[in-house]
Amino acid sequence: MTDIQFSPYEVFSPSMNMAIDEYYLKFGTGINVRLYGWTPAAISIGRSQNVEQVVDIPFCAENGIPIVRRSTGGGAVYHKNDITYMVSAPISVFQDRSVVGMYKEIANHLLKTLKKIGIPCHFAGAVSPEERRNSLKQGLACFLLPSDYEILAQSRKLVGSAQHRESTRMLQHGSIAWNFDYEETAACLRTTSENLQERVASMNHFVPTLSVEAVQEALLQTLETAKFRIVRADSALSSVNQEKVIELMKDFPLQLGRQRNENSLRLKEN
Repeated sequence: MTDIQFSPYEVFSPSMNMAIDEYYLKFGTGINVRLYGWTPAAISIGRSQNVEQVVDIPFCAENGIPIVRRSTGGGAVYHKNDITYMVSAPISVFQDRSVVGMYKEIANHLLKTLKKIGIPCHFAGAVSPEERRNSLKQGLACFLLPSDYEILAQSRKLVGSAQHRESTRMLQHGSIAWNFDYEETAACLRTTSENLQERVASMNHFVPTLSVEAVQEALLQTLETAKFRIVRADSALSSVNQEKVIELMKDFPLQLGRQRNENSLRLKEN
């Protein structure tokens, strides 16, 4: 039986979230999984995206919405009322070690989790590399980008994910639309509310009373059914070297807004 080191849902600042994920990629051992939220609500952009092309910077500046660049690829995401997941693991644990193979294996667990809580979701098919490249050139938001084996609900995208791999480990994180704000996301990401409503699903449309705790427990049940042994941490910060995480935060500066001064406080608490 394979262990999964699981960190329960917590809310951190944008730079802290990216630094924790990066720590698991660079220094993690075994399989690490965590769920998290963002405070303040923020935009994350893919490692190669042109921020001016996809983000309405004046709107974000006026409304105090920070922007952080991920180490993973993919499109821009407005993290407000979503649940973000992270998986970091040795590449060797996957049966199919291609990018698509790892993505599909993780997505299969997410699909089962979402079905368990009552979301009528399904896989989309494979996307041609040309279609994906053309969409990225247009600077599309993550939830408007076509992806291999993405999770749909009523033919609309429900989960947007991005991946990065190094020599022996991989990192994948993604946004699960929970109570999607179509109007504000459209204003942030240079699109229209109508376009998003046509192409993006939200969990609360199907299960209005859904809680983060219910999603988390469904995920743990799915992983246990798949014969993983769950080793629960009290916090993501209890399973990392906090000084290294603080150092890694420098690699993820906010392009707008100010970083919350939560880091020294958390270090004193532990």
